[in-house]
Amino acid sequence: MKRVIFVLITTGLIITSCHTSKNAQHSVSAAPVVNESPAAKIKSVDSVAIVKEQLSSLLYAEPDFITFYGKAKADFNSPRASGNATVYIRIQKDSIIWLSITGPLNIE
Repeated sequence: MKRVIFVLITTGLIITSCHTSKNAQHSVSAAPVVNESPAAKIKSVDSVAIVKEQLSSLLYAEPDFITFYGKAKADFNSPRASGNATVYIRIQKDSIIWLSITGPLNIE
């Protein structure tokens, strides 16, 4: 029974894999003619002015938040040791400020 199934599968693979290739026939049309440049329609944008406007609005606006979570990396040097640390900052407005410092070997 296994031999019959093997012969049928092998015969099916041979029949389906052997076929003639099809010729791809398609017509190539000419590219459309452009009389004017698309760049002529684009307005110039002053990106420096946009960034300056956004930064000035952020600089003078009072931050409105309830909680803040931040992460900072710090390098330190002292006469005894030097290295780097990761500082996690959590602030709850008008309530608490929590600093968690993780040093080398993940010691908090």
